Amino acid sequence: MNIRKTISLAAASIMFAACQTDSYRIEGSSNALSEGDTIFLWLDRCNDAPIDTAIVKEGKFVLDGKAETTNFGMVSCTEPALPILPLFIEPGRIKVRLEQNPLEASVGGTPNNNRLQSLMDSTTSIGIEIGQLAAQIYHSKPNHAERLALIDSIAILNKQFTKIIINHARKNADNYFGRFIVTYYSDFLDTKTINEIIGMMPEATRNSENIQKLQKANN
Repeated sequence: MNIRKTISLAAASIMFAACQTDSYRIEGSSNALSEGDTIFLWLDRCNDAPIDTAIVKEGKFVLDGKAETTNFGMVSCTEPALPILPLFIEPGRIKVRLEQNPLEASVGGTPNNNRLQSLMDSTTSIGIEIGQLAAQIYHSKPNHAERLALIDSIAILNKQFTKIIINHARKNADNYFGRFIVTYYSDFLDTKTINEIIGMMPEATRNSENIQKLQKANN
């Protein structure tokens, strides 16, 4: 191959890569799915139809599309009913695993999804335990002393959860994931902590609409 063809091929490759920078590809697998099951991709808090669907083939599924910006979303399957898996829809190759046991589910492959998995590794078991304790309160009919003990246990777990959230927010204050945490989990954070984390963010992030709105709500 002569030098002219080599340069032309390299240029074409660069142009192709540039055109692909806003594309995402979600590659999923599961031991709980059967041939022909339907997978749904949702935007967070979306009350309308899913933004995409996929059919399971040999325990795997693929969802792909364009993502000019990063958005928080969810992957779900209703038949069989599996726990919803949160993820970030962002450019790149995203690997997900849907399982009946939330501790076996996972997401990763892109920067914010890797950060999300790190957070879930630290908090999923806490969430499960809180749910189990809450179920005892509402379904097991505990006496007054037992009920207070269960409430105290939940409060301790909530404090552990909040501490983890704060640590991850501080660690990621310079990127999108930190902004996501401080806005999505703002109900778990006090005003002092919110302002501290915002103060650690880059100026452009501090001046973004959702952070400005959060600051006004907490001052």
